[in-house]
Amino acid sequence: LQDTGQMRNGFHVTRTNPGAGSVSIATTASYAGYHQSGTRKMPQRMMVPRDGALPAKWSGEIAKTVEESLRDYFEK
Repeated sequence: LQDTGQMRNGFHVTRTNPGAGSVSIATTASYAGYHQSGTRKMPQRMMVPRDGALPAKWSGEIAKTVEESLRDYFEK
């Protein structure tokens, strides 16, 4: 279920509150919400799991972002 890879390649993790170690996971694809939630004409095709179980690659990226945030905070 991949055509151009735009949505998959558009995911990024950003620090939203460096002092608290908060991160945001988002994509640049404007149509991602339709895949995540589904529509009347399209079945749901979740890209972000809602049960808390993240893919290993995501866990690594999130951990790296949190570590950078904590390092920045404590090096002040």
